Amino acid sequence: MRYRFTGKELDPLIGLYDFGARYYDPRLSVWFGVDPLAEKAPG
Repeated sequence: MRYRFTGKELDPLIGLYDFGARYYDPRLSVWFGVDPLAEKAPG
């Protein structure tokens, strides 16, 4: 099953969800990449 509760596609080769601007690892509960809104909404 490639789509899960997030509605995003799970890449089976790397085991991460592709959210467009960033990837998410559901096993570690971490995001890979900088949040594109980080500069506009610090904190």
